[in-house]
Amino acid sequence: MSSLVEDNFLLSLVLSANQDDEDDEVEDEPLPDVTLVPSEVHVDDIDIDPLPIIKAEKGTEGINVDSAYISDRSVLPTPILLDLVNNAVLDEEDEEEDEPLPFLEPKSTVVDLGSSDFIEAKKAVESDPWNVNAWIAMVEEAEMGRSGQNSLTDVYQRFLSQFPRAGRYWRLLADIFIQKEDYSSAEEVFRKSLLKCRSVGLWKSYLTLIRKKSVDRYSKNSEHYPKEREILRMAYERAIDNVGMSLESNIIWRDYLDFIKEWPENNELEQGQKLKALRDVYQKAICVPMDDLDNYWKEYETLEKQAGEHLAAQLLPEFHEKHLQAKVVQRERKRMSAKIQLDRIAVPPTKSVSELQQLELWSKWLK
Repeated sequence: MSSLVEDNFLLSLVLSANQDDEDDEVEDEPLPDVTLVPSEVHVDDIDIDPLPIIKAEKGTEGINVDSAYISDRSVLPTPILLDLVNNAVLDEEDEEEDEPLPFLEPKSTVVDLGSSDFIEAKKAVESDPWNVNAWIAMVEEAEMGRSGQNSLTDVYQRFLSQFPRAGRYWRLLADIFIQKEDYSSAEEVFRKSLLKCRSVGLWKSYLTLIRKKSVDRYSKNSEHYPKEREILRMAYERAIDNVGMSLESNIIWRDYLDFIKEWPENNELEQGQKLKALRDVYQKAICVPMDDLDNYWKEYETLEKQAGEHLAAQLLPEFHEKHLQAKVVQRERKRMSAKIQLDRIAVPPTKSVSELQQLELWSKWLK
């Protein structure tokens, strides 16, 4: 009898459970579809609406959007208009009236490729990387601001990757960085080119950079000036060692002498140091077969006579003879180099008429 009761009780439990399952199945709604998002997505691939509001505490100045609190922790889309955010002082009323920052108007999808001459030259150098005329045409268009989205520095760098010994263009590139006070980029240009090209103009730009980073930062009465002055003096000596014998090197020598003439003379020690430095440079300069030799000699002669007639009588005859010899060599060098194209871009030999003429002229020069 008890067994029968237990069986009936178990049966009632099963029937009750089945009924509950049916009720649950009727009441449950289908689960919504879930779209899986990859773990690595780009901001551009996500639609974010609305744009989160950037909040700043009262009195905050110079708000940096990178460090601002974003209310819903969403990824901040770009580009956004940041008007009235930087240098703003927000009060409570401003915070209440703030609205989400608007998106910038979409920019035109038209890409500025540059002038027709630039595009044509660019295609020509892509077809023939040794086409010097096309390269120069492309550079000239860039220099006149007609290279589209290609910056002038980018065009120079492309040119120099093809012609790494074109000293003039290294100088033009360095001058851009110096003008922008991007001294680290200018130094990188000189590191790659100074000893490779041996260009007077390039060394002149290098000296301009060293001057801006040394003596130009201090007054002549500053305690730092003597140390910075020595840095620039050593730079001039380095330039003289590398390009000081060139026919065009007079611009380096002239700058060197003008720099020494700027030295202060507050006491006899400084006066003596300045006189010695000028004498040393003049005695080297008047022996170099370069342009403007006569003016250097006149300046040196005046210097020695002002310093003392006795010493001048000993030194001037000796160095006048060296000066005359340098003038003879200078005239000969001038004659021989008159037809040499010193800035000619180096390319693989083509055996053209002009190329063979230059080869002959260089052979005579080197002998």
